[in-house]
Amino acid sequence: MLIIYLLSNEHCSDDAKILISTQVFTGGLSELKLRKPYIFTRNPPTIISRCDYAGPSSGDVRNQLYITLVQGEFTSKSSDWNIEARMHLVEGNGRIIPDCFETVSAGSMKMSSDYRSFVYIHEDKPVWFENVKIESSHYDDNNTGYLPLPQTKRVLRDLGNTTNKPHSSVFSLSEKSSVLINTLTCSTLLTQNEHILNVLGWRESRPNLNSSLIMLAAPFGDTQDEMIRFLCPLLDALFELWEEREQLELPAFDVIIALFKLTEEQIHSTGADSLKKYLDRFPYCNAAVKLMRCLNHYIASASTVNNEKTRNLFKVLGLVFRTVVQSKRSGDNFFDDEDYTIKFRAQLDSVLDSLVSLMGETRERMTVQNTALKHLPAIVDPICASGAYEPTDLCKFFIRVMNGFGKNIVARERLGLVSQLIDTHLFELLSCRTVLLPRCIDLVLVQLDPDLSEEREFADRAMECASIVGRLLERLFPATTSPPFYQYGTEEELNLILGGTYRPLVQAMVYIGEQHMSVNSHYPLLNIASVQCKIPQKVNKENRVTIHKALRFLMNAIQGHFSNERESFYSDIWQEYMVTAVCFVTQPSLQSNEEWLRDEADSRIQLRKATARDLRSMWFRLTRMFAFVCVERKSTLHRFSSAVQKMAYIPRLVGAFLKVALVEDDETREATIPIFFDMMQCEFHSCIEDRKNFKKASFLWFVCLLKGIIEN
Repeated sequence: MLIIYLLSNEHCSDDAKILISTQVFTGGLSELKLRKPYIFTRNPPTIISRCDYAGPSSGDVRNQLYITLVQGEFTSKSSDWNIEARMHLVEGNGRIIPDCFETVSAGSMKMSSDYRSFVYIHEDKPVWFENVKIESSHYDDNNTGYLPLPQTKRVLRDLGNTTNKPHSSVFSLSEKSSVLINTLTCSTLLTQNEHILNVLGWRESRPNLNSSLIMLAAPFGDTQDEMIRFLCPLLDALFELWEEREQLELPAFDVIIALFKLTEEQIHSTGADSLKKYLDRFPYCNAAVKLMRCLNHYIASASTVNNEKTRNLFKVLGLVFRTVVQSKRSGDNFFDDEDYTIKFRAQLDSVLDSLVSLMGETRERMTVQNTALKHLPAIVDPICASGAYEPTDLCKFFIRVMNGFGKNIVARERLGLVSQLIDTHLFELLSCRTVLLPRCIDLVLVQLDPDLSEEREFADRAMECASIVGRLLERLFPATTSPPFYQYGTEEELNLILGGTYRPLVQAMVYIGEQHMSVNSHYPLLNIASVQCKIPQKVNKENRVTIHKALRFLMNAIQGHFSNERESFYSDIWQEYMVTAVCFVTQPSLQSNEEWLRDEADSRIQLRKATARDLRSMWFRLTRMFAFVCVERKSTLHRFSSAVQKMAYIPRLVGAFLKVALVEDDETREATIPIFFDMMQCEFHSCIEDRKNFKKASFLWFVCLLKGIIEN
């Protein structure tokens, strides 16, 4: 489009030029958006460096120099010059180094001894902007011959003839002409960062070692990339530094935490792979005790000064304990006595005690405490793998933490701790669940009480509690086959979960629904009599599907574990399920006269019909409770059904079922009307003294209720 515009523009000058350069990037689109976000901006840079820093996990040794041939200016008496730039890489004696330029040919990449630029015809001020890659894998630590070389043309002019630069007519440059180039190094072997060099060479006399550690503990900019490239050498240097420089224990620990934190960032994902491989072969035996000693120091002294360091420490708490465990394994293989194990256990006990004390603090440290609680479950799997703590003892530690929550711990993080603990190794063991499960349910119930929670956050907390209960049931009673060592949930645990949380969850749903009603309307919560409650009108499609799935799950659970075929009949649980299903079917958002009601394929209509069928299924499931009683009348044995359990719902649920029957949908009515015939049969057969007549009170109540509903 630009070329067409220039050709059609009459005012365009004859010497107009267009410079187009292309660059090939490897990898997928999502990876490029992560690694090179500047390409996808509205105004991307016109000059993009070709250098791509190699990730530390690549395994390739890179020692490359990138040169950008920018522009030149050549003075001459004649203006008819055709200029082509040719680059050579020369040694100090002027010898040309062969096969050092990487060029692109039709077949593949090949190496050449020189690079030739684009030819500018009759132009004494060419502008190239061409990127050139120079491959030089060989390097020598002791070669410092490049240091006295001039950096700029001014330095070259000031030095005059004092330098031992090579003189050759081929490489001579007129003082009136100039060439501008940019250089960029990309090396996995060399770095120019003085702080990293000071740490890597700590065995030599490095007077600025302490200041370098302080700078690396809070890296920014290119220093972060350099630290990731030298991740493994830096960690080796820091752990070796601990063995001989005890006064630098805390500064070195801060750098280790900074390295761990960098690997957690998505932009440095390659560093996480390198760290994993590094920890798999971690050889330092004494690092475990030192790590826990520094960890305990920051936890115990989390004052205002150390707040930021302590917060960064908690964000990588899992990596720290994984390093501790790997160090202990190395120590177990190296030390034969039990002193090492005793010292390790003492340090671990001290760290856990400090964590309990931190959770109970009432001073203004809310950020640190909540950050610690958020990442605390990350220590479970490493500690269990170390064998230093029995799983039940670790459960007792978490009970201490939960019982000692301070006022600064927000409700979101308390529930987050429970949610994360469910996914740990502890909930795979029955002995651990016996300790943790009752206390976790107590935390959930506290958040389901509107009197104990903040009103503006109650809906969010109730949703989190419902997710926790659902995840708990899926974890203890998985649908798929679990590993052999996995211990499934027991019937007592199921009764504890459903018996303790089902009613508060339904009450919380009703309470949230009432917040969307008018202030003058009042509906009681779950009551023994017929329950009147509503689901919020502004319930989106995803929430409806979620509620329906939850009702289906509860129906199967109630029929399977609270069946009326057992010795005791859980009438309240059955009633509460049916009342909740009625609320779902009769919610106002499904009773409007909008256009979508005419579409039978609409998901909302299908959910309503499915819930009505489930309601009918639950009612007729009660027929299995009928007991056959023999009565002798006129010398004939009659067998009839005693519907004592169903009579507990008559007439309490008649009004609720009538609301479903009055829904403007034929299939919903067809699913509900048989329930009324069954109710009349149950009442007929239950009146042994006068089976031919219905109870007048119930019948009159039924008629009055039906009349009131129709009039409304």
